[in-house]
Amino acid sequence: FIRGKLQQVILEAIEEVSRISHNISPHVLEQYGLITALNNYIAPLARNNRIQVNFRSDVPGRVDLSKELTIYRCVTELLTNTLKHANATEITLILTRMETVLRVQYADNGEGYLSGIQKEGGMGLSNIRHRVESYNGFIDIDTAPGKGMKAIIEIPL
Repeated sequence: FIRGKLQQVILEAIEEVSRISHNISPHVLEQYGLITALNNYIAPLARNNRIQVNFRSDVPGRVDLSKELTIYRCVTELLTNTLKHANATEITLILTRMETVLRVQYADNGEGYLSGIQKEGGMGLSNIRHRVESYNGFIDIDTAPGKGMKAIIEIPL
């Protein structure tokens, strides 16, 4: 009973920090860029000892602010989904800038789900898809029960 209550309190704290960070970070994004904003968003998650977040980026400098914001919103939605639904212990996030594309590779070791099925009320993946497609980008989500979730997002520069 106490363990369940403690887990609930921890989840609520994570959600509150996530909400606050989400509201603050667009300002950080505007001022300092995508990588700094993502680091600021991820830092509280890494400190909670519930989940390990491995974040790497080779993206030098800035890209178009609206595209940075799109990537930021997509990544924070993926992180939120993992934290709320996946029971994962590890997340890997890799950002790569190629000649004409900004690429996001995201993976968790959570429960996964039947591909194409979203949780009730789950507009998150649909929102991600619409954001990416608005830039003629590419998104691929690979998941299955017990296999975690992997996503690749590419936004043309």
